[in-house]
Amino acid sequence: MKKYQIDLEIKKTYTVSVIIEGNEGMEDKEIIITAESMAERTNPNSWEYQGTEYEIENCKELPESLSSSHIMLLQLGYPVERVSKYTEEDAQAKIDALT
Repeated sequence: MKKYQIDLEIKKTYTVSVIIEGNEGMEDKEIIITAESMAERTNPNSWEYQGTEYEIENCKELPESLSSSHIMLLQLGYPVERVSKYTEEDAQAKIDALT
């Protein structure tokens, strides 16, 4: 079975209420800026989780020659271009050095 490296964009959505003063409601850009600023300063534990969206940004087929040691390095964030040049022994040595 083939292996693929998939890059995902993950968006988590939350809602939070803030109280501000203004004259024009949603038409007032200052109100929007102030509300966003206040929301940034609220405790994230008070945010209400709404959902998560995933979007695939990139899908790259991996070389079939990659071993489980190579795959582990990819999962640790090493770039595929570098990992694919490692021998099995080199890949295992990198893992051993990290543990």
